[in-house]
Amino acid sequence: MKQDEFNKELFFEAGKLAWKNDRAQDAEHYFRQAIALDPEFIEAILEVNKILLKKADYEGVVELVESLEREIVTEPQNFLGRKCCISGTRSL
Repeated sequence: MKQDEFNKELFFEAGKLAWKNDRAQDAEHYFRQAIALDPEFIEAILEVNKILLKKADYEGVVELVESLEREIVTEPQNFLGRKCCISGTRSL
C-alpha cells in the first residue's frame, strides 16, 4: 500500500474487519499502522487499547498511554480541545 493520509483509513478499516473476525493480532497490527501514519488518530488508539485490555496486556496499555502523553507534550496544539479516555481510568 502507498502510505498517505487516505490509507490510514484503510488500515483502520482492515483492523476493524480483523477484530470482527477474531484476529486480534492482525487487528492490532493494522491499527498500529494507522497510528504510525497519524499519531493523533484517536479512534485507532482506542481500538489498540481495547485489544490490549482484552489480552490483559496492562504494560502495553501503559506504554500506549505514555506514548500518547509524549505526543501531547511535544505537539500540544494537535490535541487542544480533545477529550478521550484511553485506559478507562484516566482522561487526557
